[in-house]
Amino acid sequence: MPETDKLPAETPPVVMAQKARRTLIDYKLFDDYVEYTIKDSRGDKASFNTRYDELPSTFDYRTLQLRRTRMLIPVLLVMLITILALFQDPAHSLATLAGCILLGGTALGLSYLLQNSRHRVYTALPGKSGKILVMKDSEHDRIIAELAARRVKALRRLAVIDSLNTPQAELKKLTYLKDEGAITEEEFGSYRLRLGLASEQGAKTPKPAGAPLTLNQKAFLFDTSFSFFDRHLGFMQDDGALNAFNVWYADLPHSSEYRRFSKRESYGFLVFVAGMIMAVALLNIHAGDNYYIGNEGLMRLLKEAAVFIPVLAIAIYMAQRQTRKEYTVIPVQK
Repeated sequence: MPETDKLPAETPPVVMAQKARRTLIDYKLFDDYVEYTIKDSRGDKASFNTRYDELPSTFDYRTLQLRRTRMLIPVLLVMLITILALFQDPAHSLATLAGCILLGGTALGLSYLLQNSRHRVYTALPGKSGKILVMKDSEHDRIIAELAARRVKALRRLAVIDSLNTPQAELKKLTYLKDEGAITEEEFGSYRLRLGLASEQGAKTPKPAGAPLTLNQKAFLFDTSFSFFDRHLGFMQDDGALNAFNVWYADLPHSSEYRRFSKRESYGFLVFVAGMIMAVALLNIHAGDNYYIGNEGLMRLLKEAAVFIPVLAIAIYMAQRQTRKEYTVIPVQK
């Protein structure tokens, strides 16, 4: 009996991995698709497959960083401990206050450095099945280059003229493949002739884009950059969560769709709590005598309050004013 035809054995996948602390990312590169698996620091796991021809071009890559951990709760805890310490030892208020500021500042600094070191920057490849994240490490460029090469190879398989389509539809497809680097300019001209369309006369290779016009905006804990290229805008924002992407000018909405947005931080509340701590420390200086007893003591208290309260109010106002931000929001798909 003749032997049955055997299917060709599938090529073993190329396996790549990235690891940082408790975050683990695996990429299994098969012939036609990539299998992506990520397990984050919380133990959550996600996995999906994406065909190479469904991956976005490098223009549509995004650079992002998850939002940094806020320091509001640790700061409030340090302030609460300081208040308790002042009530426990009112006779040595200034020394207690200085010690709490020193130790609390050191603890907050170490906590900030520890939290900041755990955050990672990623290149995100949005696709139909999900978002592939490639961590910015020593393997980043190699993984990106391999995925880009396999995407171009997969797109090149589409460079086949379909006789059932109109020449204009096929030309549109081939133009896309040329722009993505899947076929060369010479191959594109050959396909045009096969479609019965005359080659473009006097077609010139587009000149490389020059340096973009770059405008920056900076404020307290806020940094934004706008890079204006010939046909697209490069946008970058860092307000505790890094986010950067490109967008075509043609995809920007009409100005009638712009909207205003304001954001207030909680630093005024922190200044108020700090003022209360300072007030307790100052009052405790005379906790062992009769400095605030009687009419003379009441007058001393009112005079000190007449200075302290306006200063605290101005400090709260300035903190709110300097940290309050107003935006014009331009909605885009990205």
